[in-house]
Amino acid sequence: VAILDVPDLDVNGVRDLADRAKSLHPKLALALFGREEGRVPFVIACPGLSPKPLNAGAIAKSVSAHLGGGGGGKPDLAQGQGQKPDGVPAAIGAVEEAFRAIG
Repeated sequence: VAILDVPDLDVNGVRDLADRAKSLHPKLALALFGREEGRVPFVIACPGLSPKPLNAGAIAKSVSAHLGGGGGGKPDLAQGQGQKPDGVPAAIGAVEEAFRAIG
């Protein structure tokens, strides 16, 4: 389980880091937040943990509500982007709450 706020990563960097992390372990709960030109790209990955107890697409929708943007995807991988960087702490809180489901 990892939740990382990495402001130095743009949308491609966030995606690349998520892909690399997924290759390291078959069961993973990961959320990555980056920054790019005032926007917050993010990726939620839950390979091997979906559809229960985690659903990355549902978590992404919850996260996007805090970031003023959109997001969604499949149960094992979702992404999105928001327009409100000041919403990152609340978005991280939403991910923490969702990740608690796996203990």
